[in-house]
This record gives sequence, structure tokens and C-alpha cells, in this order.
Amino acid sequence: MTEERPEASTNAIQQRFYVVSPTKFVTLFVGTLGVYSIYWFYKHWDLYRLRSGGTQWPVMRGLFPIFFAHALFSIFSREYNEKFNTTRYNFTHYATIFVGVSVCSYFFNQLSVNEIGRPFSDLFSFVALPIITWVLYHMQLVVNGICGDLQGDSNNQFSFLNYSCLLLGGLGWVIVVFGLIESFQA
Repeated sequence: MTEERPEASTNAIQQRFYVVSPTKFVTLFVGTLGVYSIYWFYKHWDLYRLRSGGTQWPVMRGLFPIFFAHALFSIFSREYNEKFNTTRYNFTHYATIFVGVSVCSYFFNQLSVNEIGRPFSDLFSFVALPIITWVLYHMQLVVNGICGDLQGDSNNQFSFLNYSCLLLGGLGWVIVVFGLIESFQA
């Protein structure tokens, strides 16, 4: 969903994790209704696998992040503590929030699909988005700090693919908003 500028990706093995500016992260995440998280998790796992020589499957970890968020955030914790010579930070509670809200959102979405509890079951899936955005935004700030690029200057430009995804996400937003309006009027 994004393209790093050439100087940011000259050697993927040297890049510790996926750096992106906070503004670009929030815009892509919210603008794509959270679908950007697939790429976000994939990219972190792919760079970690390249650097560590591991055998992880980044695509699967991107598609099913609830099963791997604790492991990734634990890696973030370890790397952050090593970089800043401390032992006090453990970011796995963010993974717990991410997993809990994601599972609840899926549950309420299934209720909504089956016409149970509407319109409130529709609304919870919508409310979950800012919570998940907040969690992943904080993790992105941690990662940017680990990589020494707190503002994400190495990846702050939007590519054609980014704009294309935002256009599709905009269409998704129109559908979501009209769906919520329709469910409250019914």
C-alpha cells in the first residue's frame, strides 16, 4: 500500500521495522477503514524476518494479526528497551487491547449481519476503528523511535498506490455511513 523513497529502502535487511510518518499512518489507516493494518503488520513482520533470518510467513501474519500481535509487540518492547538501555517498557498490553477490540468488533459485525441488536451492533464496529487506530498509532511511534526516525520523515510522502487505496477507502466510507444512517432509520 505504500512505497518508501529509495534512500529509505536501500537495504531492507538494515531497516529494523516499517517506518511511516504519524500523519501518513493515520490517514491511510482511517482512510482505508483499517484495511491498511494488513500491510502494516505484513511489512513489520517481513522486515523483521529479513533482519533476523527467521522463517516467519509475513503474509499470514499480516492477514491474521490477532494471532501474532502479542509476539510482534513483544519484539517491539525488546528492541525499544535495548535501544534506550532500559527494561521498563512492555508494549504487549497494546496487543491485548488490539486483539480484544478486534474480536469484539468481529463479534458485533456478525450480530449485525444476522440482524441481531441493530443498529447498535452496527455502531460498535464503527466505534472500534478509532480504538484500534490509537493502539497501532502508538506502536508506530515506538517503532519510529526504535528506528531513529520519530517523525517518519523517511516515509512521509504519499504514492500513487496510497492515493488509490484512499480512493477505494473513501468509497467504503460512503457505504458505511449510508449503512449506518439506514440502520438507524429502520
